[in-house]
Amino acid sequence: ASSASSASSASVTVFQHAFDTGSYPRVVVASGVQLGSLTANGPSLSVVLQPNCTVGSLASKLIAGAVESTPPSEAEVGASLGSVSVKALGAGSVYLLQLPSTNTSSQLTYRQPAGRVCYSTDLPPDRASLSRGADPWAECDADEAVRGSGDSYAYRVALSSTDTNGDYYVSAAEAAAAMAELRCCGGNCPQRSNCAAETFLLFPPLEDERLGEIDRFNLPQAEYFENVVRLNYTWLMGKPGAGCYERLYADLLPSPPSPPDEVGSLFSDGGEVMVTLAQAEPGEPGAAAYHSFERLLQLMGGEVAASNETAPQLLDQAARPDNWRLAQLDAQRLIADVRPDYGLRTSARPGFVTVDVVGGPGLVEAETVCSCLPTRSCLPTSTRATRTPRHSAGFRCIHGVFRSVPSRGALKTLHKTVS
Repeated sequence: ASSASSASSASVTVFQHAFDTGSYPRVVVASGVQLGSLTANGPSLSVVLQPNCTVGSLASKLIAGAVESTPPSEAEVGASLGSVSVKALGAGSVYLLQLPSTNTSSQLTYRQPAGRVCYSTDLPPDRASLSRGADPWAECDADEAVRGSGDSYAYRVALSSTDTNGDYYVSAAEAAAAMAELRCCGGNCPQRSNCAAETFLLFPPLEDERLGEIDRFNLPQAEYFENVVRLNYTWLMGKPGAGCYERLYADLLPSPPSPPDEVGSLFSDGGEVMVTLAQAEPGEPGAAAYHSFERLLQLMGGEVAASNETAPQLLDQAARPDNWRLAQLDAQRLIADVRPDYGLRTSARPGFVTVDVVGGPGLVEAETVCSCLPTRSCLPTSTRATRTPRHSAGFRCIHGVFRSVPSRGALKTLHKTVS
């Protein structure tokens, strides 16, 4: 972050109108450009920070777009950033890769309720420690408010969005509904969510003396949120668009030479947050070489590294979704548009669907195809090499039912044609 202090004083502000139907415009800061500040807000706007650019202050409020700094090779470092504040209220995401942090401890403040977070360093475990810190509530005072020692906006919005009938009690059904607003639960994600099983820990068995006096699955507000605090469910303190933040640390070992730099404040409601740090000196023994976006995703999915590969150190995320999955908001958009006509098992209408996917980290911009019947496609060479009608970028059609498979990128437009 300190390397951005010498940035130019030039300021750029871009606002996309809330009702703009433009096809995912982008603000690109080219390599070598220096800006004092950049503000970019919009419903489908994205910000692309090319390698070796410098931005002293970055502020962005997005919905479906993304903030991306994704160097294509190990020969390039990511953007040099000063203060960073990104808030993605829909399926928008934040990807900051190869952030220059040589010999500097770093910390990240973020909110991503579904656990779709990656935080990594190129240093091995004996040179850097990745952790959540001793206090999960360090960035949120909701735990103090629950105990009656203060006020908290996150706690107030959690109260109003959980106790929906206003009876000062929280039922298991209310808790499951509040949870489903923040993350997709169960093995059928992202097509369907069922958070009933995830709520059991919030309603532990009652003591013998309370049996018959109170319904275990309908607790007073205070008792329910005491359980939220006890389980350190910071992500559950809030609602879509607001809530508690958490903090992650990447501390140099054996001891940090200086106070840590702040990566920034990153918020994503329904997308994901990915931050990788370039903390190693060039050519430092034991350090990981640059890993592509695709390789990082493979490592996050548990794939074993090759014998000759020094993998980056990833912070363990117990709540991270298994394997690759579409963001639930993108899946809902697809399901709403396609399933009524072509996706139901009772549908007699065979479908032919094309999906335009916005290019992003790990995915080139391309048109992809899914058909329930044998088809003959004429696609560009670059597209044909990686996608087929049966297993296209994101969607597989089996017996008339559209199902998601590994894919990345935002859905831009979707067209339906009856065969």
